[in-house]
Amino acid sequence: MSLGDSTLSGHPTDGIKLDRASLELEGSLVSNNNGSAVVALDSQATISDSTISDNDRHGLDLTNSSAVVMNGSQITQNGDIAIRTDNATVTVVRSSVTDHPTTGIYLDNSPASVSESTISGHAGWGIEAVDHTALMASKAIITGNTLGGISLTSSVAALLGAEVKANSSSGVLLAQRSALMAIEAIVSDNAAVGISLDTSSASVRLSTVSGNREHGMKLVGQSVLSLYNSTISGNAQDGLHFEDSLGSLRGSEILNNVGFGIYADALSLLAGYDNSLSGNGTDRSETVPVELTLPRPQ
Repeated sequence: MSLGDSTLSGHPTDGIKLDRASLELEGSLVSNNNGSAVVALDSQATISDSTISDNDRHGLDLTNSSAVVMNGSQITQNGDIAIRTDNATVTVVRSSVTDHPTTGIYLDNSPASVSESTISGHAGWGIEAVDHTALMASKAIITGNTLGGISLTSSVAALLGAEVKANSSSGVLLAQRSALMAIEAIVSDNAAVGISLDTSSASVRLSTVSGNREHGMKLVGQSVLSLYNSTISGNAQDGLHFEDSLGSLRGSEILNNVGFGIYADALSLLAGYDNSLSGNGTDRSETVPVELTLPRPQ
């Protein structure tokens, strides 16, 4: 089914319902329907240069389906989750997902790619991934979400040149053996921890974690961090905070954090070299080895 320059509005249930079908929606408006805008079961949808708004339930509700949202599309101000997936695949490219009363994008066992897009203004998480979901956010902006920027539970994510900033709680939250790779990412000015790990792992390279109102990064529950050539600065508590966790820190700057630059409890183990610590309330706690600031051994 192909719809162009169309308006679908005011239906007593869903705007569009797909069952083993395909949809191409271009330059169209789907709004003010009493259910979801688009419901897809075992189907495929492409949404291009279109607006999905003010429907009573979800913007997109995908089960065993795939969807591409592209070319300046807007999903905004629907009554529930903007994009809800269950065992589905979703791609958001150069589009916006904004202003929902719950989570922006909810991914349940559903791989997703969000690139050059804005995810903002949601009362829940910007993006919430559960149950072995894989997420890639490339040059995306996740900002102004109430519960936080990105939540990963038993899931993995890559932040590639993405910004997670000015959310009303943590920037990125990982739990239950989740994993994060951040390259050239910025996690800044969030109202709680910048990146929080519980029984999870993160590789952070060429990235900045700054200006968060709690710790820059917090690791608990045997979490693991690899930090390389990155900056952790200006956070309102510790720059890096380790409890019963491991860290490999190389070539990074930990600067001007209000608490410790690096804090580690007696159950944590840190190694590394070529790091710079300065301007912190206290540069390192007693259990943090001084070798972290020495040149790389020859």
